[in-house]
Amino acid sequence: HFFLKEFESRKWRLGSLFLFNLVLWIPSTFSEPQGNLIRMVRYFDAHPEIRSILSVDEAITWIPDVFSERGSISIQEIKSEEIGTDRLNCNHWLMVHEPLSKEIHQKDPRFEVIEVFRSGFIEQAAYKLNPHHNLRRAPVVLMGCR
Repeated sequence: HFFLKEFESRKWRLGSLFLFNLVLWIPSTFSEPQGNLIRMVRYFDAHPEIRSILSVDEAITWIPDVFSERGSISIQEIKSEEIGTDRLNCNHWLMVHEPLSKEIHQKDPRFEVIEVFRSGFIEQAAYKLNPHHNLRRAPVVLMGCR
């Protein structure tokens, strides 16, 4: 009722509000939330050699097993400071946030980017606008030995 009553005096404000919401509504309709995790699980289904992963600096805290046909994958936590130590070998698979992948490759050149899992448009935009507070929306990278 308020919008109809105040329409004449607030045309520009209401029009910009409508337009802004329309711009957000269209991509959010066709974007899956946490789509990078869903694509990651599907990738793991297609690669049965990956039975467990090491999540570097909490890049992955959970895996939505409901999208998996083969069951759950073991996740262990590791700190980025442990990269380049004797703890890692080529039997390990690492999950890292994309900004950290180059640093890990420099510390231990055996580990290379195998696959990048990107989130939806809105989550990517949130990460680009504020990377410090939206690191969980950053692309997730699977690293391993080739």
